Amino acid sequence: MNRISNKDIDKECEGNINISSVRNDTTGNWRIVTIAENINIEECALSYYEKYFGNNDEIHAIVNFVRKTTTKISVLGNMLDVTTYEYVENEEHDAKALFSGMVYKEYHVYLDNGDIEELSLY
Repeated sequence: MNRISNKDIDKECEGNINISSVRNDTTGNWRIVTIAENINIEECALSYYEKYFGNNDEIHAIVNFVRKTTTKISVLGNMLDVTTYEYVENEEHDAKALFSGMVYKEYHVYLDNGDIEELSLY
């Protein structure tokens, strides 16, 4: 069964998307959002990218306090790399701690049609 990233991030998060820079980011390209929603972020990653990425060099972290996960969204050629990590307490406060939890899932979301490809972690 093919899954598609076709949900609207603003509807899923009820408009509660507030993007900020990441403390101790040495690249200037990292952004962070904290949410408290029970959503599958890969299903709205394409909408998030289209609405909130300023350029393809950005890396966005979405910390979800309901699911206790941190998801990294970055551009990889013609797709988004969407990797969900275990949330590590207070990682949202420091770039050096972001994405330090165990990887739970990784997906590629194709920019042209929103197809979601789940990658094997092993």
